[in-house]
Amino acid sequence: MSVADNGARAQPTGAYDAPEGYEDLVRIDQGGFATVYRAHDTRFDRTVALKVLRADSLNDRQLRRFRAECLATGRVSSHPNIVTVYDAGTTLGHRPWLAMEYCSGGSLANRLAAQGPLPVAEVISIGARLGSALHAAHEAGILHRDVKPHNVLLTSYGEPALADFGIASVVIEDDTVTETAAYTVVHAAPEILEGKAGTPAADIYSLGSTLYTLLAGQAPFAKEASTGLAPLVTRILRNDLPPIARPGVPPELEQLLRSCMAADPQRRPPSAAGLGDA
Repeated sequence: MSVADNGARAQPTGAYDAPEGYEDLVRIDQGGFATVYRAHDTRFDRTVALKVLRADSLNDRQLRRFRAECLATGRVSSHPNIVTVYDAGTTLGHRPWLAMEYCSGGSLANRLAAQGPLPVAEVISIGARLGSALHAAHEAGILHRDVKPHNVLLTSYGEPALADFGIASVVIEDDTVTETAAYTVVHAAPEILEGKAGTPAADIYSLGSTLYTLLAGQAPFAKEASTGLAPLVTRILRNDLPPIARPGVPPELEQLLRSCMAADPQRRPPSAAGLGDA
C-alpha cells in the first residue's frame, strides 16, 4: 500500500479515530490491513501521509513487530530514496499508525497502469537509486520484504522512494507466506514461498521483479496470477521467467534482471549496491 495519492477520488473520512495532532484526514488508499490518509500535521503545518493499521487484524506479536519496524525504519529514512517517516504511535482505539512523507507523484504502479511501460533509461535510473536505498537498509540490518511497484513512490521532486519498509513482516508470521500476504506473491522470491526466512537476496529478487514489471508493463508471472495462487506459486518455483516482449531493452539489462530473479539466491547479485552499480 502506498503513502501517496493512488489516482482515485479521495474520500473524506468523517468521524474517525484520528491520532492526536492530525486533522483533515482524507482517505487516498486502502489495502487489506491498513488505510492511508492525506492529513494535516498541525504541529509542523505540513501535509503528511497517515497510514493507520486495522488493529483487529493484528495480534500482540504483530503489534510488537510493527513497533520494532518503526524504530528500524527511522534509522534509514534519511536516505533520499526511502520515504521519510516522521512519527508513529497508537490511536485511542488501539490502531497503530505511521505519519510519513506525502509523495505527491503517486506510486509507480499507478503510473504503470495509467501510462504503460516506462522508458528504458528511466527504469535503469530507478533501479540504480533503489539499489542504493536497499543497500542502506541492508547495511542497517533491515529487510524491506515487500518491494513492488506499489511500494515505490515518486516524491515531490520526482525521486523514486521505497515505502513500507518491514510492514510486510507484520502480516507474515515467522517469515512464512500466509493467505494474508498472498497479494504480494507475484514479486516474492521462491525461497520465501518455500517458507524460508527473508534475506537481502530475497529483496534483490523482488527489486528485479519490480524493474522487470516497469519494463514489460506487467509482472513476470501476471498471467498465472490471474488464474489463481497455486499456478502462480508453481510457475515461480519453476523459475520459468518469460522474456520481456518489448523492443529496445538491452540484452545486458534483461540478463541482469534474470540474474536478480535466479532461483538460487547465491546466483543473484551479491548485494543491492552491486545491483545498483551494474
